[in-house]
Amino acid sequence: GFSSYSNEAQATASAAPGTTTSAATNLSASAATLHGSVIPNGAATQAWFEWGASSSLATRDSTAKQSVGAGTSPAAVTATLTTLSPGTTYHYRVAARNAYGSALAEIQTFTTPPAAPAAPSNLAAAAASAAEIRLTWQDRSDDVQSFRVERRVAGGSFAEIATVAANVTAYQDQTVQAGTSYTYRVRAQNAGGNSSYSNEAQATTPSSPPLMITLVDDFAGPTIDLQKWIPYQEPLRVQQDDRLSVNLTPNVAGYGGLMYRLPHTLLGSSFYAEISQVAAGGPNTETFVGISSLDEEEYVLITSFGGRISAWRKWRGESYFRVGAEIAYHPVNHRFRRIREQGGITYFEVSADGTTWAQPASGWSIAHRFSAPENLHGLVGAGAFWPDASAGTAIFENVNTTVPAIPRSLSATPEAARISLAWQDRSVNETGFRIERRATNGSFSEIASVGANISEYRDNAVQPGVTYEYRVRAFNASGQSSYSNRAAATIP
Repeated sequence: GFSSYSNEAQATASAAPGTTTSAATNLSASAATLHGSVIPNGAATQAWFEWGASSSLATRDSTAKQSVGAGTSPAAVTATLTTLSPGTTYHYRVAARNAYGSALAEIQTFTTPPAAPAAPSNLAAAAASAAEIRLTWQDRSDDVQSFRVERRVAGGSFAEIATVAANVTAYQDQTVQAGTSYTYRVRAQNAGGNSSYSNEAQATTPSSPPLMITLVDDFAGPTIDLQKWIPYQEPLRVQQDDRLSVNLTPNVAGYGGLMYRLPHTLLGSSFYAEISQVAAGGPNTETFVGISSLDEEEYVLITSFGGRISAWRKWRGESYFRVGAEIAYHPVNHRFRRIREQGGITYFEVSADGTTWAQPASGWSIAHRFSAPENLHGLVGAGAFWPDASAGTAIFENVNTTVPAIPRSLSATPEAARISLAWQDRSVNETGFRIERRATNGSFSEIASVGANISEYRDNAVQPGVTYEYRVRAFNASGQSSYSNRAAATIP
């Protein structure tokens, strides 16, 4: 018969290694990490990468050999190349060898990104106006995809404000505020990343120019000033203390009324007018306040018409365009109207008291810049502007600018060793009042100033038997009103 079995023994047949090439990672302009795997197939095995610019690797370099053991499972193989050229296509594969043979894996390909562009140079910044700073720089690369513009305010941090295309070497920053210092820097960008920053450049916008409107028409006296009021046609008008009532009858062309043309001003300033709603007559009688180019081809307006209030703009060569929603007119909340420009945005605002301003509806602002902001004037007026317009009445009260209104009804009363002055404060925006005095046949000179909302003063520096004549005017940051009436008194 047979004996029992011997012990059992197991052996694995060794073979040449197996190899696989994987995708490269961590690509930069000069480096890449290669990946692959090797199966040693039971024999001590070494592995490396072959790489080069030749698609067949006929000409190639090799990485250092590395041991991957003698196992039967895949072992990861990696190597980092650090001497590559930007924007270049490379080919590579895993190679391995053991006692039973060698193996070459399939060839893989990668392309290094281009090098980051050179930093722009010679950045310069210059304030073009209170609402614009212009930047220029030099492009020092031929493979730029864009330029990134960054800005900071004094004491703040840089933040990106714009991106411009390749080959553009200028930018107009129209989001600045008047009287503010800004610092800029620029860097170039392409597929290889961002360049270093350019030099920094600083510019300061000038303060908004003071309003160059110094006239106030408070309708005192028997007639209005036709050097300021321009009739479309000669309307019937009644002038009373502080008010002007205009009865409008359209002519055959449907065009009639008055326009008060304020003196030359600058964009960046603002003005307001107290204009009552049409008091009677047809709905096609309109009152308005606005800013216009001198050739009257560009406008921004706030109008009251047919019981509604609207904001409008007109670009050169285009028709009028409504800004925001038209809303119902409110005789108190919309009594004051003004147009204000800041940072390239024109705001249409109303006020009940001339102090607190707001847009009466959403959308009452627009990005608008006059083509010649140094050549503008303000408009206030009323008219019947439609072919089917009917007669109407418009009432104006104290057409005003941001210069305060004229004090009225100044009186001077002699008392024991002093003269007491009193006047009517007709402004809502004065900083204070300046009091001037002269003795008989002398010249006026300022003797005192008082704060806002004060409408009296006692002059204690007087002599008996001398007649003193006084006048008062209001002032604020925009300028001074015209003088009040004169008042005289004599200490016995």
